[in-house]
Amino acid sequence: MLVAINHAINRWTSAKKYDDPAVATLRPVSFHVELAAGRTVMAAGGAAVWRPTGMDGWILNYTAAGSGRIGSGSRRMTTRVGDFILFQPLAVHDYGADAEVGHWTHMWVYFFPQPTWTEWLTWPEIAPGIVHLSVSAGSVRDRAVAAFTELIAAAHGPWPRPLTLAANYLEQTLLWCDVARGGPAGQRLDARIQRAVETCHAHFSKPWTVSGLARLGGLSPSRFAHLFTAQLGVSPLVYLEHVRLQAAQSQLLGTGRRIADIAAAVGISDPAWFAQRFRKRFGQSPRAFRSATMRDQPDYE
Repeated sequence: MLVAINHAINRWTSAKKYDDPAVATLRPVSFHVELAAGRTVMAAGGAAVWRPTGMDGWILNYTAAGSGRIGSGSRRMTTRVGDFILFQPLAVHDYGADAEVGHWTHMWVYFFPQPTWTEWLTWPEIAPGIVHLSVSAGSVRDRAVAAFTELIAAAHGPWPRPLTLAANYLEQTLLWCDVARGGPAGQRLDARIQRAVETCHAHFSKPWTVSGLARLGGLSPSRFAHLFTAQLGVSPLVYLEHVRLQAAQSQLLGTGRRIADIAAAVGISDPAWFAQRFRKRFGQSPRAFRSATMRDQPDYE
């Protein structure tokens, strides 16, 4: 069940630098949900987001008012109204209100892409793992922002199937951004990587290896792994695990099958290993997840 989060969580405001070895072994931050969204107002000199190891999912950020700063020093970029920023998994999160303007209102969504979305996420890169799209004022930007606004409302609303509604509005947001980018023109997901992504979703129960996925596109394993990670922000096997755990989550919600049977059905033969990876991904065991979703859930802010 979707947990909608109104304010950014797990903020790190440490003064550590990017190259601080003390943070090198930390794990990426996870919200332990499939999608979370909100609207956050920041003031210069106030709390800023600092996640040196990034997040396990993607973050889409849109500047609705004021101005924000992404990064610091020579890595810094200023965002203004009309700017969309995408943080890939594991990309450094270092952002806050721009000191000169003094305030920043941004809409954001944390998510894991559907396979058909991947080619829409290859915008121009401004820093490792961070891509940017500036959309000029006009009807296309209005539609993208309207879809983003509805996304946040769906995530917080009382309607049935909020996750499905929010994901639908997220897809609309990304599609309007794609229109603004120029449709078929521009950088696209490599067709060989797209084939591997689609295979992971269609045949996740099979015992795939990097070599096996690489052969689908006629690439060497090393070249495939490098290209896949560069375009999607995570390694092929990490992506495949995410797909399997998403499928398992759906089966836990929609069927009464034994947990061991669900693990086997999604391609994980060891139930204990499945439970461990599920807990890491969603923050609770498969059994606890299934039990919790049978009860009404409080809304989180």
